[in-house]
Amino acid sequence: SSLAKPATKRLFHNNNLPMGLLESKPREDQIQLYHAKLEWYERTIEAIEEHERQQWKKVTPGSARLALYWLQMLVCVLESVPRATFHACAWLVAAVWLGLALGTKQLAASLRDLIGRTSSSSNDSIQLSNTDSVQPRQRSWQTSDLLAARQLRHQAWRLQVYTSLAPEVLVYNLKNPWQPYFADGAEVDIHRPEMPKLRTSWMDDCCQEICDCSCQAFCGCLEYMAKLEVLYFRSNFFALSGCQSFQCGSCLGPCVEPCCYSPCVGQDVNSGFCKACEPEEVRLARWLREAVERKMSRTVSFYSSRPDLLRPSKGIVGDALNALPDQENPSASLLMAPSQNRIVWVTGN
Repeated sequence: SSLAKPATKRLFHNNNLPMGLLESKPREDQIQLYHAKLEWYERTIEAIEEHERQQWKKVTPGSARLALYWLQMLVCVLESVPRATFHACAWLVAAVWLGLALGTKQLAASLRDLIGRTSSSSNDSIQLSNTDSVQPRQRSWQTSDLLAARQLRHQAWRLQVYTSLAPEVLVYNLKNPWQPYFADGAEVDIHRPEMPKLRTSWMDDCCQEICDCSCQAFCGCLEYMAKLEVLYFRSNFFALSGCQSFQCGSCLGPCVEPCCYSPCVGQDVNSGFCKACEPEEVRLARWLREAVERKMSRTVSFYSSRPDLLRPSKGIVGDALNALPDQENPSASLLMAPSQNRIVWVTGN
């Protein structure tokens, strides 16, 4: 370690680095540019919040809508009884199916061992033909076992939805008719720009390129999860979503895949074909994609009508805002002060 320190000193001493490259204290022009971008960011956030506030006013339910929603909750309570009964019966059928599949698998293993012992004295060709005839049946039994287990888990989950999860929301809404959990699926939010940061040296840019230290992706995931919860809650009741509550993939379970969904769609599960029979995990993934697309559409519409506001980075919106003029520095309205005129000249060079 004693030899490494002089070597490090000679390394930085011999390299002619630009003045202020490694210094931690920001320059005056950097501070002014940072404050200008911060003011630009704050003005943008105020405009976004005002826009979302006005949009929420348009979709906020009144007294008549809340009264109707309370009646819908009452119908959902009555609807939960036959739905829970149906999924309980489906769970019993899936349990019997799984038991038969496991029993058949054990029987197949015993027969395979018996065939192996009886054919040990035969020639190799007969033994090979017997083994090949057993393997296709073994693969089919394993597939049936997996599908039966998935069917059982699905029906157990659906039964829990109607007997434990949904009743908590329904009872709360019935007890609080004027402040319920209002699952109407309204969306008004748009993508927001990142808050400007004051870079003091080249190490800040290097760290930003190498490390993704922001929690925006995680927060965005939580945001979409809340939207999926609303869609999923609505899709469980005819009183809230209509015929969508009878979707085959959700009601019948994974058993519809080999007989309906897979022959129609194949491996293209992202196309959105055969929505009536798509499995529940495919349906949730499609809802997530559609929610992302709707938010991106609202974002493009908002910033297209307000080109002077600070826009989100390409890491958030990608190429969706490429049709708008480039933005690198604060708009001219924020750089009118004489003391800030030097900022444009410094960043331009």
